[in-house]
Amino acid sequence: MDGKVLLEISSPDLALDQSLFVTALPEIAEQASQLAKTARVGVSFDGRRYSVPYLLILTLFRDEAHQQLRQIGELEQTESINILNHIVDVLAYPAARRF
Repeated sequence: MDGKVLLEISSPDLALDQSLFVTALPEIAEQASQLAKTARVGVSFDGRRYSVPYLLILTLFRDEAHQQLRQIGELEQTESINILNHIVDVLAYPAARRF
């Protein structure tokens, strides 16, 4: 998909016929990003640092993903878990009330 680095956050064994992805932005692009720093998590991949806006989730049908994307590697398990934990934190825990 146009030279972008996408990280699959869904399991290959997922019962759905869709895959879920988040974009990995190079650290240089992170500085230009208008996304709040609190909505991004940093990861290392292939010797480079990336910023992942983990709330921007892309959904593709599995056959579409296999046709349009190519796998270039896998994240370390701790990096992958860190992204998923950030998503779970947003979905599972209420925000602190600010009055």
